[in-house]
Amino acid sequence: MPDSTKEQAGRDKGGKWKKGASGNPGGRSSKAAELRRVLEGGADDAVKTIMDAAREGDMAACRLILDRVVPPSKPVYQPVSFELDDSNLPAAARSVIKAIAAGELPADQGKMILDGLANMAKIIEITELAERVAELEKAQESVQ
Repeated sequence: MPDSTKEQAGRDKGGKWKKGASGNPGGRSSKAAELRRVLEGGADDAVKTIMDAAREGDMAACRLILDRVVPPSKPVYQPVSFELDDSNLPAAARSVIKAIAAGELPADQGKMILDGLANMAKIIEITELAERVAELEKAQESVQ
C-alpha cells in the first residue's frame, strides 16, 4: 500500500502541486549546478590550455576544438527530376529501385523518394476510404 503522506507532500487537498513545491524533488541536484558554475569560472583558462596544446601539435586538442567550433556537415542533395504517375505507384517504386540498382540514383535519395511514394499511397488509401465511408453513410441514410 503506498504511503499517502509521501504522495501528498507538496500537494494541496485536491492533489495539485502547491505553489513553489517541486514536482520532481529527486531531480537534478544542486551539486551539478555548483559544478557547472565552477567550470564556467575556469572556462577561459581551459580554452587557453587547449588552444596552446593544439598549437603544439596535440591532435586530440585540435579535434576537440574542431568538434566544438565547426559543426558536422549535413548532406546536400542535388535535385532529382522525374515523372511521377501516381495512378501506378508500384511501377514508380520499381523504377526508383532500378535506378538505385543501376547507380543512376544514390541510395539515400532513392530511399527518400520511396518514403514519399509510401506516404502518397497512404494518402490515396485514406482518401479512397473516406469517400467509401461517405457513400456508405449516404446509402444508409436513404435506406432509413
